[in-house]
Amino acid sequence: MTDFERFEVYGIGVYYPKGWSVDVKKLKRDDGEVVFKSAEGPYLTVIWGPLNKVLKKHSNLDNYVEYMIQGLTKSRRIRKFEVLSREVTEINGHRAFITHMRMLVRYGGLLIKTFLGQDVWTMHLFCDDTRRFVVVYDIGGMGFEHENEKRFKKALENFTCH
Repeated sequence: MTDFERFEVYGIGVYYPKGWSVDVKKLKRDDGEVVFKSAEGPYLTVIWGPLNKVLKKHSNLDNYVEYMIQGLTKSRRIRKFEVLSREVTEINGHRAFITHMRMLVRYGGLLIKTFLGQDVWTMHLFCDDTRRFVVVYDIGGMGFEHENEKRFKKALENFTCH
């Protein structure tokens, strides 16, 4: 298995594969997005934001996760969407959802379109300590499901949100 490095900022801590690039999209204590990218295509993303923003529309974590999944099923870019598994677990002292999905995603413009199969793992949690929501997702290619799962589970090993 690939060696991993740890990324930590504002109490958010996650492992990512050594040698992957780190693309910081947004970096504030209460609002952030960091993408870890492989040259071969797979990537791992960590997003966090104000919990009160999510709670205005969704009364709890269960509703929020269901809303996010329904959003994927309604996307025009996604075909053959399938939830393979969903489990409730505890991460860093918080109730969290781990969801495994498979889908075909459309890439391209108006004239040329192609669909690529993607194997997606997500983790959603609400951190009451910092009043943030946190989402971690890993997107890898079809045919590499075992590697994708191992990478995602390693990313969440000793995950911290506060």
